[in-house]
Amino acid sequence: MFSIKNETSTVKIALAVILSVFFALCLFTIFKYGNSTLIGSIETYNNDDVKYIRSAYILLNKGILTYNNPEKPTVFIMPGLPYVLSFFMRIFGYWGGITGFRIFQAVLQTLSLLLVFFTGRKVLNSRAALLAVFLNAIYIPEIWVSNVILTETTFKFLFLLLIYICLYALEKKKAGYYIAGGVVWGLAALFRPPVAAFPIVILIMWMKNEYKFKEMLKYTLVTATVFVVILSPWWIRNYKLFNEFIPFTASAGNP
Repeated sequence: MFSIKNETSTVKIALAVILSVFFALCLFTIFKYGNSTLIGSIETYNNDDVKYIRSAYILLNKGILTYNNPEKPTVFIMPGLPYVLSFFMRIFGYWGGITGFRIFQAVLQTLSLLLVFFTGRKVLNSRAALLAVFLNAIYIPEIWVSNVILTETTFKFLFLLLIYICLYALEKKKAGYYIAGGVVWGLAALFRPPVAAFPIVILIMWMKNEYKFKEMLKYTLVTATVFVVILSPWWIRNYKLFNEFIPFTASAGNP
């Protein structure tokens, strides 16, 4: 599933070169441009990226998820990015954590290229997959986004992984793939709630592939259970703080 051992040496070398150059360029931009890539001001917190940084810092020090108002808990954003960023801040400190998070994003961007290859190979063939990787790698925003403190990079990786797992789940009809898909689906929703609507795509594919109703019910229950387990801490937290069931956020962008 994630192996390239059966690929020709030409494909292996080409893939390794593309991934290595891409990752090196991501690192170059991270260390060359640093915090000059911030869209907002770290003093006035006037944009999403700097608000995420403040949220992560307050979460690390006070254990409270905030956003627009640093004094009050929020349900305006999903918790994924602040928790990941606060993890890097805990290890490397405030500014070092931001740099560490950017390097982490460079790794995810490179792994996303690998997922593009695996998906392209699964759907078409290795040559088409390699071309897709090359075209994706030379698209400048893909390099630049590793510098940005937003949800794009992490969500892209999780979404590509979800698609790839679903290709196998649809083909193999094994619960393990649906469990894995449920895990990735739940994690992706912690960054971007619109992905919660993704099962509509799977339902269409089930109907196209003539799944039996019993099979659809079985895999729905399996995947939904995993999704609920992953999201339930967020739901419990929201209910305790706001005394209502808030499945995702109270802002725009819900599915």
